[in-house]
Amino acid sequence: MHQQSKLLAESLETGDLEGAISSTIHIDEFKSKMGEDKDIIVFSFKLIDKKPAEDLVNYIEKGYNWVLDADQSSGSMSNGDYVLFVETERTKDFPKQLMELLSDMNNLMGEKFEGWKFAYHKGNQYQPVTEENIMQFVPLSAEDYEAKYSEKPVDEMKIAAGIPVKSKFNKTPQLEQLQIWAGIK
Repeated sequence: MHQQSKLLAESLETGDLEGAISSTIHIDEFKSKMGEDKDIIVFSFKLIDKKPAEDLVNYIEKGYNWVLDADQSSGSMSNGDYVLFVETERTKDFPKQLMELLSDMNNLMGEKFEGWKFAYHKGNQYQPVTEENIMQFVPLSAEDYEAKYSEKPVDEMKIAAGIPVKSKFNKTPQLEQLQIWAGIK
């Protein structure tokens, strides 16, 4: 019982995470475990050790009602770093929410990171973290996400746009009959 009350009383203080967090964030690089990627934004940080990662997961999950889930990688990367994942709904509020979280993290690190940067999706082009940059690079609605990452085949998009599609297949009577049945010929 004494151990549990001690754990509940512990919290992160200013400077507790000094030097423990990378100044780069990755957004939508990883798949969501809470839902579909079109509905959920996953952003991640790298931390130098397991204990700070555990502390920050706890802090983020309890401190922000917009966070759906926070978790850390089960093991370290080849360089010893741990990855902390945060999932939130894909909404137009995300830029302000992220800026609030980073401001609070600056306090926990005991230093000011003027250079927070983020990479979107699988890219390695880093942009300064600003509300404007996030709005420019990160789809903030399911519709915007689907428009950016639609998995429709190119031929379907051409048909929808009224562009003639040149078939790469040998035309056979069976294929022609299927096209007639499908209403595309």
